[in-house]
Amino acid sequence: MKKSVLSMILVVSMLTATLAGCGGSSVSSNSVPASSAVPSETAPSSAASAPTTAALSEKADLTWGTGTLGGTIQLMGTACASVLQSEIDNLTMSIQATGGSIENCRLLSTGDIDIGHTTQMYDAYVGEGPFAEDGANDKILALMDIYNVESVAIVLDKSEIQSLEDLKGKNVVLGPTGSGIASMATAVMTAYGYDSSNCNMLNLANDQAVDALKDGTVDMIWGFCSAKNPASYLESLYSSVDCRALAQDPEKIAVACSNSKDFFQSTIAGGTLPFQQEDYINLAAPAEEFASARLSEEAAYMIVKTICENVDKLETYFAPAKCINVQDALHGLPEEVPIHPGAAKYYKEAGVWDDSYTIGTID
Repeated sequence: MKKSVLSMILVVSMLTATLAGCGGSSVSSNSVPASSAVPSETAPSSAASAPTTAALSEKADLTWGTGTLGGTIQLMGTACASVLQSEIDNLTMSIQATGGSIENCRLLSTGDIDIGHTTQMYDAYVGEGPFAEDGANDKILALMDIYNVESVAIVLDKSEIQSLEDLKGKNVVLGPTGSGIASMATAVMTAYGYDSSNCNMLNLANDQAVDALKDGTVDMIWGFCSAKNPASYLESLYSSVDCRALAQDPEKIAVACSNSKDFFQSTIAGGTLPFQQEDYINLAAPAEEFASARLSEEAAYMIVKTICENVDKLETYFAPAKCINVQDALHGLPEEVPIHPGAAKYYKEAGVWDDSYTIGTID
């Protein structure tokens, strides 16, 4: 009976993705038990019941802040938490659906989460960009980079808009409030010279943005790819209407990057998005996981080690998890943000440590 109830929770979680895409802001109070994840149909039946391979010396009940229910990072986090609990004794990991990158950094500073996802770790640590009023947050310690989040400017194929320079007086959806894509979109729009005086820039949940574009309420939306896959909410757009991506000028991307060390230029391979057959240059940010300075060295070490060494098991819960690998775990993490000593211990053991990073201290 318990198994059925937990499975139903994941189903509800997945369905809720139609109410808010990855990084939405309306479900910050939702918490999903790690055990609610269920392996894919191709998963071996023994995956969820494998014997534990390690044990914390003391019980730990931790919360991981991710993104909107059903979004990429929420599903990725749930997969990670499920494997962590099956592999590490004395560990309980709850996945909390949140407003995404910006909110998670703030939730960590208030002690509401122990681990969090963000695309703007540097800005949060030093108190810049969207965190200028919050001030520096020295409780953030970096854990790992798991994939890239890449921005896409999308219009209907029939739209008169041909470039990002044609948006004056138009209605443009940046993304959900507090999300990484909204922050990246704002940076690009600013680089193109847009503000509230010449463009109506909106914050909508991702599914609402798709509906608004389809019915003509808005002229353009910012979407994203993550873990080398289009965000799941975009499928309801490109599977029902013809659309296309507007090119991002590399010079404007460079301007956006100059305003945040968390941003960089990337390329989405042609064909990743069904409506974009050529490679697409874009503004991107790393999908970073961070931990509170209150998290013990032992717990951080086991968490990072278990995630990096059990990718095959992660894939049985969420296929895009195959992108995780220890060789790239430090890639994209800002050198200015100290690495959690537990994570650093594992990276040294794995032979991937980089001395350009520093090791932080824990409380």
